[in-house]
Amino acid sequence: MSSLTDHSNEFAIHSDAFVAAIRQTDRTLWNAFELSHDINHAVGATNLRFPKYRDGELRVSEQEARFIFVSEIAKTQLLYSVEAPTGQVYRFRGKVVERSGATDVAVLTPQFEPLVNVEFKANGYSADRKDRTSFQKDMRKLFSEPVDGCWFHTLERVNRETLGRFWDVFKTDLRNEALKPRCAVRTTGILLHICVLRQGVSIERRLDVVPSEISPNSLTDISSPKYSNSRSSVKVRSPEGWHITER
Repeated sequence: MSSLTDHSNEFAIHSDAFVAAIRQTDRTLWNAFELSHDINHAVGATNLRFPKYRDGELRVSEQEARFIFVSEIAKTQLLYSVEAPTGQVYRFRGKVVERSGATDVAVLTPQFEPLVNVEFKANGYSADRKDRTSFQKDMRKLFSEPVDGCWFHTLERVNRETLGRFWDVFKTDLRNEALKPRCAVRTTGILLHICVLRQGVSIERRLDVVPSEISPNSLTDISSPKYSNSRSSVKVRSPEGWHITER
């Protein structure tokens, strides 16, 4: 995207503490999801439980991941800000005046220097979704701020087509946002992280961003992982360069 170049086995954020917080967020989400189905409400590895709708179905949102991630970052020497005002100003659809946006969680070094901006999302993201504006706005914020970015997306479950469809739409929207004239690309990289709750797996890819090389062909050479699935598990046949973590 500016060349959205792939460095699948590297992390945009050179911080062991940040990577460890992401990994523990996955584990806690998986445990919480499993325990939330326990009718005996057994005590487990986490006190977090997903709330239930009236029909008994669990409600999955981005809030669970964000709260867990912040609690993990708080155990390190890294600093953080929640709903941090952006350094750049934006004018989104339907708005006349440019104004600062807000980053879900801004992670800082102990010296108070920006390390990575993290945006949290959850649930379906496909071409069938009528309004993807909130996703596109957050993509633009990740591109426009002069700091590495991370997109943490929580999915309740996947079938054999979910990740392919997700990646097709995500990379198209990502590329289109980067190509818009009003999107001044300043970030050097974005880490896409997808946590799947029911099947206990996460996939991750780091994308280098070189503004001068963004083109309509950016990301077209990157495929989603090849896998098979059951109700309770995912078996990755070919990672296709993605980093895979299993429960």
